[in-house]
Amino acid sequence: MLFHIAYRNVLRNWKRSLIIILAIASGLWGGIVASGVFFAMTDESVKAAINSRLSHMQIHHPGWLESRSMHDAMSNPDRLLETVRTNPVVRTASARVVLEGMASTAETAVGVNIFGIDPGAERTVTSIAERVTMGTYFGGSRGHQAVIGEELARKLGARLRSKIVLGTQDGEGNIVGASVRVVGIFRTESTGFDETSVFILRQDLENLIGVSDLVHEVAIMLNDPGQLDHAVASLQESFPGYAVESWKVLAPELGYMNDFIGLYLEIFLGIIIFAMLFGITNTMLMSVSERVSEIGT
Repeated sequence: MLFHIAYRNVLRNWKRSLIIILAIASGLWGGIVASGVFFAMTDESVKAAINSRLSHMQIHHPGWLESRSMHDAMSNPDRLLETVRTNPVVRTASARVVLEGMASTAETAVGVNIFGIDPGAERTVTSIAERVTMGTYFGGSRGHQAVIGEELARKLGARLRSKIVLGTQDGEGNIVGASVRVVGIFRTESTGFDETSVFILRQDLENLIGVSDLVHEVAIMLNDPGQLDHAVASLQESFPGYAVESWKVLAPELGYMNDFIGLYLEIFLGIIIFAMLFGITNTMLMSVSERVSEIGT
């Protein structure tokens, strides 16, 4: 009986029924597509930041993020790195020396972050090697090589195989400098990162500042990114004297965006569904009003 009444209700005015069905389908389709686009944009932004610089998580000396001091480094870095790599939640890890300095050419000078890395290990935690648009990612066995961002190369007027001078402070606070040859130029989604980043060999940077076995940062990629909080807790337990932080803490704006997008889409879809309910209710009321004499109420 109910099916018969509903069937007659739909076909009584098939044009109106078709319009409301199309409206519902269009609203749901639009909401799903918009949700997919927003989720994809947010996910790509987070992945780009993780793959270019942040990694899933990092370990530092407790005061390093605020001071950026050369002396706020990790003790026994090789042993620490080996312990990190043997943790079951960790897929791979890389140690870095990170110093603030200047990059200069005959044309100009720019403030930069100088990263001293082991290229083989760094390939496993960032995608910089795949983002090289000109040259190579530390090819050959020659020292004093540098890989720089495309924006930085433009500002310095540097080209492939040209030399730039890097200046920073040594272990005693003296200003030191060295000439390095640009062997690769990379480009990421972050213009700010590209214009302030210089990657050189860790050994070259340690020789420049006169300090050996220096590590300021251990970048970590996880086997399961969904277990980020568990991984942070596990490594914090293993290294109580250090700061173990996820990408959400290291780049809070990305963390807020990632958390907010879910709430935003729930509100967005709620508004769409609420608007469709008005259309459905209006159609039902019109249909009932037209059949008052038939229904008998």
